[in-house]
Amino acid sequence: DCRQCAAKPSCAPKARCRKITRTAYDEQYLRAYARQHSRRGKHMKKLRQSTLEPVFGSLVHHYGLRNINVLGKSGAHKVMLMAAVAFNIRKYMRNMSKKSVSMAIAMEREQPHAPIFSYWPTPVACPQPRE
Repeated sequence: DCRQCAAKPSCAPKARCRKITRTAYDEQYLRAYARQHSRRGKHMKKLRQSTLEPVFGSLVHHYGLRNINVLGKSGAHKVMLMAAVAFNIRKYMRNMSKKSVSMAIAMEREQPHAPIFSYWPTPVACPQPRE
């Protein structure tokens, strides 16, 4: 009852009372809050913001994963895996050095190709009929 409290003018001056919510999971909330605000928690948040969250943003914005049009968790899991594979291949191709690409092209051109029609007999000239 806040009306009888001496701290009411500074705590809840305009409201009849102040509501403080406590749940059965309060201990877990406090533990998670302490973990997030610890030195290691702040470091992990910075690391996550620089590595993971841009990927999810790209998947949602550029790869159309705002909605996943499949049924069930397994279908959604497959869609996410395929999107991650596509993202990683694109990232790999973008970061691949130009020299290795050009070497691969040069090696491909240097390899001798077998003639396509090597199994056919060579044509023989037919004798011309005499007149």
